Amino acid sequence: MGLVVVGDAAVNVSLMADVDAIVEQPGYRGYRVAQLDAGIALGWLYLTTDAHRRLGGRGFTFYDALVTEECSPRPENQLPMTAFAFGNLAE
Repeated sequence: MGLVVVGDAAVNVSLMADVDAIVEQPGYRGYRVAQLDAGIALGWLYLTTDAHRRLGGRGFTFYDALVTEECSPRPENQLPMTAFAFGNLAE
C-alpha cells in the first residue's frame, strides 16, 4: 500500500469478503453490502482500539489489486474490502 503507518503498526487486519457469493443473490449491489459490512467491522475495531488508548488505530482503503497480491495466498474468491492497522512496534 506504500503507507509508512501500515508498516510501522504491530498488527494489520485485512477485512475480506467472498464477493462472488455475495453478488450471487442480490446482484452487483451485493458488493456494496460487503463494503458496508466491512465498514461496520472497521467501526468496531476503531472503538476497541480507542478504548485501549495506547493501541491507536487507523482504517485504510486501497487499490484492490495491489492489496490482493499482498494478501496472497488467500482463500478462493476472497477480496480485501478495507484494512485496519493498530499498535506500535516494540522498540
